[in-house]
Amino acid sequence: MKEVLENSMVRMLAAKGYCLISYILFLGFVVPAIALIEPFWRIRIGVLKEDRIAHLAMNTDNFIRRLKLYGKPSRTTYYFLCWQPANRQLVIMWKRVLNILENRWLRRASLCVMPAFRKMWFFQSLDSLETEHYEYSFGEVTLSFTPEEEARGKAALAEMGIGPDDWFICFHNRTADYMAKRTGMGRQSPEPSFRDCSIDNYLPAAQWIAAQGGYALRFGSIVEKSLPDLGPRIIDYASKYRNDFMDIYLLAKCRFFLGSTSGPVIIPPIFNGFAGEGNHCPYESAGLGLRTLMVPKYLRRISDGKVLTFPEVFDLGLFKLHNDFTLRQRTSQGAVHEALGLDWIENDPDDLVDLCKSLMDLVTGVPIDPMAVQLQNIYARYYQGGPHASPYAGRIAHHYVLRRRDMFGRDLALLKQEMTVKS
Repeated sequence: MKEVLENSMVRMLAAKGYCLISYILFLGFVVPAIALIEPFWRIRIGVLKEDRIAHLAMNTDNFIRRLKLYGKPSRTTYYFLCWQPANRQLVIMWKRVLNILENRWLRRASLCVMPAFRKMWFFQSLDSLETEHYEYSFGEVTLSFTPEEEARGKAALAEMGIGPDDWFICFHNRTADYMAKRTGMGRQSPEPSFRDCSIDNYLPAAQWIAAQGGYALRFGSIVEKSLPDLGPRIIDYASKYRNDFMDIYLLAKCRFFLGSTSGPVIIPPIFNGFAGEGNHCPYESAGLGLRTLMVPKYLRRISDGKVLTFPEVFDLGLFKLHNDFTLRQRTSQGAVHEALGLDWIENDPDDLVDLCKSLMDLVTGVPIDPMAVQLQNIYARYYQGGPHASPYAGRIAHHYVLRRRDMFGRDLALLKQEMTVKS
């Protein structure tokens, strides 16, 4: 025990010493050097948000899309630090378009000096409110695969029984297992989140895809259980074939992605692909761009078991997205809903089949029922006054709103009155 305590003390002192040296070098050398160069050339330094695949993908892609759409400042060079990324292939691809310094000691030093670093004029933030709907509707794709990577991806598809003329989707559910088991996340055991959901409810949607002649690949970096044998067209990629390269390749090449409130749902949009978010929560967020659809999770009042309609959720202010990051973090946590006496209910299989059918319509260009469009517009109005009030934001799935129009409560009654008056 004494030896363990001594080793712990040594490590703590070494860490403090490293941070002290990092501060001295940062303030005494790095800052003056960049200031000296500034009149002639602007150096900007940031850090990739590498610990989660969603932020490694989306925050980096947002930055590049904005530069392409709105112009890169002249006489400026950007550098980004990175270490132990959530997905190796994604960093390999980002290195083709960005200056990325992948170094353990530099990244660790950046964490030591971050309070001062973030205040410097040369710090390049990659923060995002996830409201870049225009950028993801009209921006250009940044990443691409090399010929060698294309060959590797097609060979891996063939190994799973998927030929060059076949099409496939990927489906995924969020669980606590990733946070508990991924190296460096600091979790000793699964910590459930209201964003978690069951893979079982996604299986009927996968079976619907198989019935249409496609393949459905179960996706996930770390999963809680393997799938049963559901036939040759439903493939448990996560349990049998999964690797970092194919994670990105599949999400870039799938006809669409059927996911949940979890990191992989953002990967297809960075390739201008289609994505659907089942069990969407919290309500304050929305899909990125016109190629995304969603079906919300349900909020239930604990006292009487009543499931809240969308207008009732709106009345509680739960569609409001706060621009203040700290406040936004607080309101997006489960404790807020618990304080209101609410808990969450997952989408049932029919909801997810509706989402799947809606995505298929979106991909193939099938016209949407006019009544569904009106209900989608009502749902979009719940975001009015906030950053998701955009004509380019993701929409609620049209097959879903037609079947569950009861979720619109009083607003459905108003819509019916308007339609009666017009007729």
